Amino acid sequence: MGYSQAIIALSVIAFLVLLPPLAWHSNTRNTPAIILIVWLLLMDLKAIVDASVWGGADFRDKWLGHGWCDIMTKLQVGANVGVSCAVANIAFNLLRILKANKEIPDNRSWKKIRVDLAISLVFPIIIMSVIYVVQVFRYGIFRYNGCQAMLSPTWLTTILYTLWMLVWSLIGFIYASLLLFVFYRKRQDVRDILHCTNSGLNISRFARLLVFCMLIILVMFPFSIYSFVSDLKHVNASYRHYSFSETHNSGI
Repeated sequence: MGYSQAIIALSVIAFLVLLPPLAWHSNTRNTPAIILIVWLLLMDLKAIVDASVWGGADFRDKWLGHGWCDIMTKLQVGANVGVSCAVANIAFNLLRILKANKEIPDNRSWKKIRVDLAISLVFPIIIMSVIYVVQVFRYGIFRYNGCQAMLSPTWLTTILYTLWMLVWSLIGFIYASLLLFVFYRKRQDVRDILHCTNSGLNISRFARLLVFCMLIILVMFPFSIYSFVSDLKHVNASYRHYSFSETHNSGI
């Protein structure tokens, strides 16, 4: 099995594995979990298509990706931040349930849905909107990875994009750590708390959601630190000041 076939196979498996939890969370209207799974499904779909189309040695001669790449590069930029936003939101909600300091809003209430949408989607949408400012080309196409956003190696890219990957990953990490601490401290009472708060979760579903969040945090947090440090190195090495006219020079 070649590299592109391995990417396709693993992405297809990941895509299929995510469908049952999407159905269950859609039924319970767990908004941040739905948003998280949709981001992951979109990135799995992108990986499948990109590896299928641009996985060969002749990838330079393949489809130029107009339309598909314009959409998917923006979604990828949003997903890189949006996954961490959604995980932070899930961990925050689970922490509120375990603390049980006050009545927990129902997942189906519009107030709860609006708050979850604001936490999970506002930043990704803003970043997808402003990323054009530092976008050097429409997109680049690489073997195996397909469409990728091409951003200027300047301080503004770090501020508008990379910094927020780190910030939301850190927020998610903090909430997940607090959640683990409270879960361990109240481990004997978790079952009763879940029942009394009408959370719609039993102990096994709560544990699966907790493990799911922790696995994503363990991937996204180190990745965001690496991306942030790497961006800072590129900025320092290039000594480039941001210029809109240079970044969007039609002659390039």
